Amino acid sequence: KKKKTNSTDIDWLLVRQRYLLLEWQQQCWVLPLFKLQRHRLISQINDAGISQPLLMPVAISADQAMQQSFHRLAGPLEEMGLELQLARDKLLLKQVPAGLRNLNWSDILPALLHGEESDLASTLAAAAAPEQQNYDRAQTQALWHWFAGNNSDWQQKLSKLAHPLPDNWPQDYAN
Repeated sequence: KKKKTNSTDIDWLLVRQRYLLLEWQQQCWVLPLFKLQRHRLISQINDAGISQPLLMPVAISADQAMQQSFHRLAGPLEEMGLELQLARDKLLLKQVPAGLRNLNWSDILPALLHGEESDLASTLAAAAAPEQQNYDRAQTQALWHWFAGNNSDWQQKLSKLAHPLPDNWPQDYAN
């Protein structure tokens, strides 16, 4: 059997629409897909550099606390690639980091505005990729191919995102 050192050569199995089961370095690993998706989102935010206008601006109601958060975070959000405007009692989102237009921004914005200035990318990723989110096979394959193709240090990252299973797990569960 050839040694699999290229991440695209690794066989994986989608389990319960939330986990990847894969074999790497003669060990089985469980990778929660939400962690992989969050890693992807943070990378996209950090690498974006440019913003894309939304085809339809997203408007959410903004109470006093949310308006204060908007004023506190306006600069960091803009640096992240988000163009937000406050109009009366509504926040309008007009631009987002490149590649992130398809996210559910009406759910993400409130979480983002309650976030800490120092960790906005992680707050956004957590709101966009909750732990209980399910992934179909096509989404999983796209995530894995992104991970395999965009991370030269994928082995190090995989060991941080995934959990190794005990060596004897198949015998323990199969017998």
